[in-house]
Amino acid sequence: YGAAGSPTKASAGNHLQKHRPRVSLTAVIICLFVPCLVFAVVCGALSFSIRHTLPALTWIAVGGAFIGVLACCYLAFSTVLKRIRNQTMRDPFWYVFLAATLLLAFGYSFWLGETNYWNNVLPGINLEALSSRYSVDPSTTVGEQLMDVGTVLFSKGAKLDVSRSMGFK
Repeated sequence: YGAAGSPTKASAGNHLQKHRPRVSLTAVIICLFVPCLVFAVVCGALSFSIRHTLPALTWIAVGGAFIGVLACCYLAFSTVLKRIRNQTMRDPFWYVFLAATLLLAFGYSFWLGETNYWNNVLPGINLEALSSRYSVDPSTTVGEQLMDVGTVLFSKGAKLDVSRSMGFK
């Protein structure tokens, strides 16, 4: 104990610096923002009314994002294979991390966009497609006249007798 002497701070620091991998700021920024961008594009394209009005543009955006995710997965897989075969000393961590986060972002955004469209957006679009009637007097209007109407505004002072009403399921 102590015969070998104690290592100096300079030599201990050099030893740690040799084995510490460098973190690329560019890789960190890409891994942070690209999955968020993919999520926003896919979920937005599938959720908003653009899907109903311009379906080709929607599916081009979703397909482009999917091709980008597949390309990143291919790069991650090929980098891991090269590392396993000792063809490169490059660490595949950032490629694998980006591929995994892109897959998660694309999958969840696709699911959320589909769910939002079918449960919230499409019923609203269908309701807007129905006709509207204004100044309807319930004492003179027959219910069959309003069966295809989405919005009914009654005349001023009109009162409904809800004991005689019925609804559709």
